[in-house]
Amino acid sequence: MKSLSIIVPVYNSEAYLEDCLNSLVLQDVLDFEVIIVDDNSSDNSLDIIKKYCELLPDIFKYIHLDENKGVSVARNIGLKYASGEYIGFVDSDDFIHRNMYGDMLALTKMCKGLKVVSTGVQRVLEKDSSKSFIESDCDNISPIIIDVSKNPDFLCYESPACCNKIYRRDLFNEEPFIPSVKWEDIAFVYPTILKASVIGFIPSNYYFYRSNSKGIMASCLNVNEDIFDIFKVCDGITMQTINDGTYYSYKEEIRKIQIISCLDRLREIYNWNISNDKKMEILNEFNKLIISKYGTYTIGEDSEEFSFIKELDDFVGTVNEDDVKRKVLSNIRDISNPLDC
Repeated sequence: MKSLSIIVPVYNSEAYLEDCLNSLVLQDVLDFEVIIVDDNSSDNSLDIIKKYCELLPDIFKYIHLDENKGVSVARNIGLKYASGEYIGFVDSDDFIHRNMYGDMLALTKMCKGLKVVSTGVQRVLEKDSSKSFIESDCDNISPIIIDVSKNPDFLCYESPACCNKIYRRDLFNEEPFIPSVKWEDIAFVYPTILKASVIGFIPSNYYFYRSNSKGIMASCLNVNEDIFDIFKVCDGITMQTINDGTYYSYKEEIRKIQIISCLDRLREIYNWNISNDKKMEILNEFNKLIISKYGTYTIGEDSEEFSFIKELDDFVGTVNEDDVKRKVLSNIRDISNPLDC
């Protein structure tokens, strides 16, 4: 058994894939493997993958899918081939610091029985060179061990991303990622942390998330018909924690995570480039569904970020999710002339 398996789902990542794989080669870990799952890329990603597998066959292995399945399925398939005691995930357009996995595994040896280790995430722009980040010196900050049962509020501050963490393989169900949904990490990360109960945290920013700021801004303005996926994800947290036997011990913390995750989608709707009347109608229906499913919540009076919520209706009766979804999607599809930016 390897000490660590790293799963890298790839889809049309030729521009950044070598940066990602080079950062894995540099890891200070003696006994690890990288399982690359090519999700039927149409660019040169597969050629790059084959090159690394030929040069370093003891480290790199790949699986090619004949049709595009999405990141959740790619990760689930990668897990079936992984042999490591611990599992990590890296997205193919991101990269990691040379010390990341070595420090994480060292912490698991210092604290026997530690099943999850997390680290900080740093956003870098699409054009940034990976080399200066990968090889730079990071602040030597002492790791922290958090007992979630004694500090349940920690959950609300922990990143929902799966890629800045490692997990002992006995935490995994057969297919831990929900297929064909957006924000799939949320339904995986929080139940897994609760199942582990204790998590190690290395404060250094070891994981580098590459983002295109213009692309993010544009996508936030676009109407997103997948917005209701967040309810599948949040309900997935409930189902998984019930199956794991942790739900009733952390019911209120789970509810907070579900509401926070949904508020992020409210913010997204608020930024859509549509008329204010249509936007407020959609926000109102979406908010009613949040409260109906997960209960009421309060927003601080000084919170400018969510000031628009004050305009929504206060009364919420019984709400049928299918009816709300049908009404909102009908509104979305009626939008034919978005406002100019």
